Amino acid sequence: MEGLEIVVFKLEEQSFGVDISQVKEILKGGQIEALSDLPSFLDGIVKFKEEYLPVIDLEKRLGAEVSPKRETSILVIDINGRDIGVQVTSIQGVGNLGLDGIRPIPRLILKNLKVDYIWGIGKLEKDLIFLLDLNRVLKKEEIAQLVNP
Repeated sequence: MEGLEIVVFKLEEQSFGVDISQVKEILKGGQIEALSDLPSFLDGIVKFKEEYLPVIDLEKRLGAEVSPKRETSILVIDINGRDIGVQVTSIQGVGNLGLDGIRPIPRLILKNLKVDYIWGIGKLEKDLIFLLDLNRVLKKEEIAQLVNP
């Protein structure tokens, strides 16, 4: 059976997953530095290797109530050649979803969330997983600000 390998993480109490090919690295415990001059869609920056990455809070982007983070986990992704950090509540691990078990998401399920980034829903063991496309988290004009500062 073919499958989709995903990185599973939580936002509040809901499980989400992204195709592992979209994730370059996972940072646990990264200290996010808030800066006053950042565009409003960014939460701050985090040191990654020898550079600082802009960080997006995924709860905010999805329109969810932002919870106080007990553990800071950041997915490092590449958007148009630029590394970006995506902050999530906690990383759960890596799993494999059978492609035959992935379904389109009914819009009513996540009525309080912006679902433009959610492309499907599946079940991993007993957890319902909402599948995100991280390449759609930023708008074209936001990407342009990051790639051409």
